[in-house]
This record gives sequence, C-alpha cells and structure tokens, in this order.
Amino acid sequence: MAIDDGSGDLYNRDVLKVIRLILAFICFFPACLFVLPVFVFRPFHRDNSWLFGQVVSGLTLRILGVKYHLDGGEIIYEEGPKILISNHQSTLDLFLLSHLCPKKTLVIGKKQLKWIPFFGWLFWLGGNFLIDRSNKQ
Repeated sequence: MAIDDGSGDLYNRDVLKVIRLILAFICFFPACLFVLPVFVFRPFHRDNSWLFGQVVSGLTLRILGVKYHLDGGEIIYEEGPKILISNHQSTLDLFLLSHLCPKKTLVIGKKQLKWIPFFGWLFWLGGNFLIDRSNKQ
C-alpha cells in the first residue's frame, strides 16, 4: 500500500504505469505479427517458443520497464531437461518465463489457448502441448 505524500509522485508513477501498459498492448500485436510468418513457415519447430520469448516478451518487458534479478538462474541454461512451473501470480509471468526459457523449450497449456487471436495461434504453431483439462485421462 502506498501513501500519497502530496508531492504528486504517486500519481505520476501510476500514470507512467498506465502509459507503459498501453504501449505494451499496442506493441504486442505487431510483435506477434512479426514472428507469425516464421512460425507459419516452420510450424511446430522446437525453437519457436524461444523466438517468441526473445522478440515478443523481450520487447514487452522493456516497454513495461520490468527489471528482474534471477538467483540461481544459470541452471536454466545448463544442458539437460528441466521443468519450469509458473503459478501465474501476475500477467507478467507469461512474458518473464517465456523470455527466460532456453532454446528447445516446450510449454504445456490448456487447449482453449489456440483460439485466442495471435497469441493462441503462435502458441499452437510453437509446437507446444495443448491439453484438455476437463479430460482426466
């Protein structure tokens, strides 16, 4: 919880957050359109998710001004299989995790994602796993 001291700094920070969010939203779709041809010409390629993370998520994180520190992050880039799990505490989880994922990363998502314009299509063309959460088998 922030306390406004009357200086206007709190208001300015909130306005800046809104402006950054709008810019990120505006840039998200052109960035998706930029990588979409690559995904179409090499569908289900193992590095498509990595490309999405570097281009789309990287741009979005920069616009939003997100700074992060990753303790023990070098393990992500070591050889061998890994499992990364996100509990989606924030919308930023999507962008941050996809930006940090190494090449040859595949993601598991619910099957309804493929119907979301741009993002869902890229998710599906990225060769990621789509599961039916209502099917217990």
